[in-house]
Amino acid sequence: MENSARSGDLGMIVIIAAILIAFALTPFALSLPKVDSAPGPGEFDTQRAIARLARVLGDERAHPVDTAANDAVRARLLAEIEAMGYAPEVRDDFSCFTRPKWRRAFCARVRNIVFRAGPEAGDAVMLAAHYDSVPAGPGAADDGLGVAVELEIAKLFSQSPPARPVTFLLTDGEEMGLLGARSFVRKDPLADKIAAVVNVEARGDKGPAVMFQTSQPNSADLAAYRKGTRRPFSNSMMTDIYRLLPNDTDVTEFLPKGYDALNMALVEGLSHYHTPRDNLAALDPRSVQHAGREALGAVKAFLGEKRGGESQVIFADLLSRWLIVMPQWAGGAVLLFGLAAGAFSFFRAGGPRPLRALLAPPALLAFAAGACWLAQTIIAGLRREALYWYAHPQAIVFVGYFCAALATALAFGLLARGARRERAGAASWFWFAAAGAGLWFVAPGSSILFAPALLVWGIGVLIGFQSGAAKTAFAGAAALLALLFVAPALYMAGVTLGGGSAAVFALGAGLIMMVAAPLAFGDEMRARAAPALAAAAGLAAAFCAALWLPAYSTADPAPLNINYVVDADAKSAQWVMTGPRGEPPPKAVAALAPFAFADIPGFGRWPAAPADYVEAPAPEIALLSDRIVDGTRQARIRIAAHGADWIGLRIPESAKAVSFRAGDETIPFGAVGAQRIDCAGRACDGAEFTVTMKATSPQDWMVSGIRFGLPPSAAPLLKARPAAATPVQFGDTTIVRARERV
Repeated sequence: MENSARSGDLGMIVIIAAILIAFALTPFALSLPKVDSAPGPGEFDTQRAIARLARVLGDERAHPVDTAANDAVRARLLAEIEAMGYAPEVRDDFSCFTRPKWRRAFCARVRNIVFRAGPEAGDAVMLAAHYDSVPAGPGAADDGLGVAVELEIAKLFSQSPPARPVTFLLTDGEEMGLLGARSFVRKDPLADKIAAVVNVEARGDKGPAVMFQTSQPNSADLAAYRKGTRRPFSNSMMTDIYRLLPNDTDVTEFLPKGYDALNMALVEGLSHYHTPRDNLAALDPRSVQHAGREALGAVKAFLGEKRGGESQVIFADLLSRWLIVMPQWAGGAVLLFGLAAGAFSFFRAGGPRPLRALLAPPALLAFAAGACWLAQTIIAGLRREALYWYAHPQAIVFVGYFCAALATALAFGLLARGARRERAGAASWFWFAAAGAGLWFVAPGSSILFAPALLVWGIGVLIGFQSGAAKTAFAGAAALLALLFVAPALYMAGVTLGGGSAAVFALGAGLIMMVAAPLAFGDEMRARAAPALAAAAGLAAAFCAALWLPAYSTADPAPLNINYVVDADAKSAQWVMTGPRGEPPPKAVAALAPFAFADIPGFGRWPAAPADYVEAPAPEIALLSDRIVDGTRQARIRIAAHGADWIGLRIPESAKAVSFRAGDETIPFGAVGAQRIDCAGRACDGAEFTVTMKATSPQDWMVSGIRFGLPPSAAPLLKARPAAATPVQFGDTTIVRARERV
């Protein structure tokens, strides 16, 4: 018995260590190749694409929609397109978009750029990207990446025209709320001549171009992706979960038109996203090459497709070398097969302590998630920073992994002690299938991460009637296959989620350790304390690292905006620091003014401090007409911006606003409550809206004018902002507010 326990100790430690090493090495296995310095004829030329992007971005100023900087970028874009021999057209429109859940609408003047390659007749494949940036940064990746990819592919098609039409669309106003894409699908005559779209985006500035969204059903999309990809980075769990999130890109507007779609984006380098760090120096050329090759391959594949009946498929890349695709129903069928095989094998195995063997795997998962949640709660409570994991997310990720390791050692070394290994293994695979079946109800595409391993293990169960050794070999192969599918998915989850949900990593690692650990034992489950002590030591080390490693760095700075907020009615002003939620300002900044958390109307609760008042004009609303129609009030208004770059109109809940009209479009607000209309750019000065409200009497509206930048008095605060902090999204702003009776 002593030798059996010692063997179980060593085997479990080796298996758990091997799994942890595999998780640690996954990023290296998925790394991108170096840039090809001499691409062949018809190949994507990365260096040429980046050089062209550098010319388009010029001095790399931020260029939000409807600004002089945006005009300059558009002019350089048009010059590049014309130099290739195309005749680009600019579609000028005033577009609005609503977000009912936010009780908010966005408007701006947009200028989309469209041009075509190939014949005029026939349904086109469209390559799309947006060329505007957020106010805080130059957008070299978001979405200079898409611009660079689109222009280089256009160059290739100018040299070798496609047999079917290809439409190139560069939208404006995406960052404001998909305004250019909305204008395209509503008003552009080309919108009805599109069969498929490939969209290139970025939420970071490095890593692979991950394909994260398709149309529904998706078999044609996956056929094109499979045919065109060289290094696939995608799985159907990712696309299913993205569909459940509130995130949007231009593809959100394209999908209702019935286009087949592939949406690709960089997702690594989140700390540079929507900041001044999103510049050409930070953009990884390897990522540009990967995005360009993937987009070019997808466009060519779509060009060779004939539209027909479609079905729903599930898919995943295997180490970014192969793409595995199967019908969605087949994934569900394999999950059922796994459940049946697990139950059959469990009851057939026999032996003592069946209940312990059955309960050990779910106890493992519950303990792993619970211990990780507790550890993260303690770390978050002890850390001053809200995003304590931002610069070193792997520390908290490995807290999750070691929680899974500790749970595995306890579950199989203690709870399942004395049970037959075959029975414990069968229980593990049963619960592995059950976890897949549970996820299937939320995201059916997740079954692809479970089905291959379950299929191999189930075959081993059948073969095991004659050969126990074959059964063990198949169980080992199945566990390895589960690792090969789950480890990259966990890595990409870490990239996209950061360290905010470490329990996800504990559960993912726990699933792999759960099916692999029984292989460490002989006929009987028997181990001592050594595996648990080793896992606890690893957990303690990861815990300490997550507790003490710097939250932010110059490479991964904290998002931090300085805002000068003026109340024009009260003739008062204050500094408002907006950064990670609930986090006090940096010590050097806090030393300059008495910052304290306060509820700021329109902002929420943030650190604020009194500031010297400087007279600044607030936007004004002129009431052009006011009438009652069918029991509702229709107020036609005109905005005077008085120099503001962005206008915010907050309509109080008491007005019971129903909709507003801008140009030729009436836009409903949706949810009940206070509503807001945001208008960005120069066209907002003099813009007219007709707002329909159920309340028939005048109400007090809050009018805000946002100017990008700060007054001279902000110089000490700007100097005190640490190097490990950076403006984000809107950047530093001056906001002037006033109440208007409308």
